[in-house]
Amino acid sequence: MSEIASWLFALLPAPLAAGYLAPLIARSRLRPPAALFWPLSVGLGIGLFTSALTLVAFAGLTTARLWLILVALWSASALWGKWPRVGLSPAEWWRKLRQGQCGAWVGFAGGAILLVVLAQASYYPFTGDDEISRYAYFARLILEKGKMIAEVRGYPPLLPVAYASTFFAAGDICEQAAKMYPVLIAAMTVWATYALALHWFGQRAAAAAALTLAATPLFMHWAPVGYVDIASGLYFVLCAFALEIWRERLEPGWALLSGVLAGLALWTKQAGFAVLPIIGLLVLIQFARKWIRAEPEEARRALVHGLLMLAAAFASGGWWYLRNALYDGWGGAVPDAGLYHLLTAPRRPLQLIPFAGNFLDFGRLTAPLYIAGLGWAASALRKPTVRRTLLWCAPYTVFWWWRFSFDARFLLAVLPFYAVLVGGAATAAWRRVEAAAPSRNRLFICAIVSLSLAMAGIFQAQLGGIIQWATNPGTSYAQRLTRAKDDLYPTVQFLQTHIDPTTNIHSTDARIRYYLIDRPITVGYPDMTSLQEDDVFVVGSWSESVYDKLGLHNSPLPHLSDARLFEQIYAGPAGKLTAFRVHSP
Repeated sequence: MSEIASWLFALLPAPLAAGYLAPLIARSRLRPPAALFWPLSVGLGIGLFTSALTLVAFAGLTTARLWLILVALWSASALWGKWPRVGLSPAEWWRKLRQGQCGAWVGFAGGAILLVVLAQASYYPFTGDDEISRYAYFARLILEKGKMIAEVRGYPPLLPVAYASTFFAAGDICEQAAKMYPVLIAAMTVWATYALALHWFGQRAAAAAALTLAATPLFMHWAPVGYVDIASGLYFVLCAFALEIWRERLEPGWALLSGVLAGLALWTKQAGFAVLPIIGLLVLIQFARKWIRAEPEEARRALVHGLLMLAAAFASGGWWYLRNALYDGWGGAVPDAGLYHLLTAPRRPLQLIPFAGNFLDFGRLTAPLYIAGLGWAASALRKPTVRRTLLWCAPYTVFWWWRFSFDARFLLAVLPFYAVLVGGAATAAWRRVEAAAPSRNRLFICAIVSLSLAMAGIFQAQLGGIIQWATNPGTSYAQRLTRAKDDLYPTVQFLQTHIDPTTNIHSTDARIRYYLIDRPITVGYPDMTSLQEDDVFVVGSWSESVYDKLGLHNSPLPHLSDARLFEQIYAGPAGKLTAFRVHSP
């Protein structure tokens, strides 16, 4: 297979997985709101596709089976579905933009952000540390072994299996093609945020919420990288919207869908467990309301629907944690960030308002918008929609502050809800603009604000892929990865070239095992005794901090200068990775 054909095949699974459910949803009795249709179709499609692929992978996965699954899914859509209307055509959008309509300028700014994110994803290979060491590593294990093996456990497999689908489709590792999944998910998260804000607060709020989220440097920085925090946000928003419609209609179809989306949040990341108590609370509120109104049948139906949601959540994602428990016990069923990271959570009081405590992460222009959104919410707590928005993000933020405030990235799961509050605040502010400014000035203000937010976010996110495409399009894989990750790939190249494939390697850097998957590598922070079983020790510059923070005893680090025990054989050009030959005492 030629390289071009390989890339084309690798690119196909993402859009095929994202689109096959659209005709079936259009035919169904769910009747989702128009703004929700495509985020729901894509989120459900990718989630259920990776679930089906995982089940097949337990028996064995091949390229032929992958394409058979995709053909079967699309055949079902062709037979029983109907094609939905695509939406606003490019010609209509261009006409609105020329007329200076505010929504068109918001769309133009969002399109510019998407272009920058897409250029970053398509230029650089895998660059996220966890992306390389965990998700891509699991995907490559599935490819190498041809099945879901016991080692692929712990963190939920939505992203690893999605990556594996591109690997199997091409019969090779095509990293930039795999990264189209995160880009697509990020775009749908913005769209879903627009839909939820539209449902709760109206058209202007929807446009402001979507643009604020897309222009947030933290969101933009991680959109082209394979972490699952943005994907968690997609399923949180979809589940919140589904529960809203269930509250309004009390239909079993939407109860089932709410449970499936909650399960897919669990299938994406263990943060999805935060959805379950919210579901329970909303079901109990609905039960109490119906009971107080002397509607016992409706009250009982609400409870039955709640049980249906829990069953659907377990069936679509919760079972993965039961599998973890079978291997690692109940204590290891739900993975965490690691003790070292948990101990470094700063828990500064100001971080309880993360947009103030982590101001630069959320952007010089967008962080004040989030703070304004919270201020508006405090003044509008009488609105039920404001209270429900805060229900989805405030408790999660407190838990983040207590356990995970070492990294603002984890808040991406609930950032869409804060963006919705920004939309509500923007709607209230825009009414004052309408009263004070002529209509022609209002359009100018909207265009300037939209473009300013987009440009500021792009600048602060520091995504240089689009510049690299323009100036260095022909650089090699090694050059691109070295530019992005310093010592990582040079160290891998040294180990590939100068170290015998049967040599036992112990590394404090988990990323290298992705590139050296066929070699005997142990990852962790060994003591001197356990290290004697290995031949090469790869040490990261951060290792001393880990040994000290965790209080690990008998560390080998103080002995690295002892020529009788260790011999330095390689040092990365940036000084972040060093390799030593281990000598037996």
